[in-house]
Amino acid sequence: MHKSLQNWYDIFTMNISTNSGRFKKGQIAWNKGKEMPSSMKEKMCEIAKKRIGALSPRWQENPSYNAVHLWIRKLKGKAIQCELCKVRRNKKMIHWANRSGKYLRDESDWIQLCVKCHKRYDKPWLKLVRNGKGQFVKK
Repeated sequence: MHKSLQNWYDIFTMNISTNSGRFKKGQIAWNKGKEMPSSMKEKMCEIAKKRIGALSPRWQENPSYNAVHLWIRKLKGKAIQCELCKVRRNKKMIHWANRSGKYLRDESDWIQLCVKCHKRYDKPWLKLVRNGKGQFVKK
């Protein structure tokens, strides 16, 4: 093995294998059995209530695709019924679908759709058929 790789390997394995004394198996936590004062709990609750939405330190102006879907599900709950074909959740899987395709944090920009309707709604090429020449044309 190359000398620099050997040095890196020795340092890396040494850090993993040695216990720095921060935790020992069976050690009791310093705060075990201690109660937090009620005034402290109330103060923490007040602070947490003020840090919702845009006031949260983790708020992003341009969130990811998954973040927006998690946000709408947290805000409106699970999608229950397709707004196009009226099928309910126990029959088929229902999604939250974005109307504009811009994935904005706007409640009115989201609708509940079953998988079949969601595909039709989002993917316009699914509405195309081939003509006699093999070209795609609208139905």
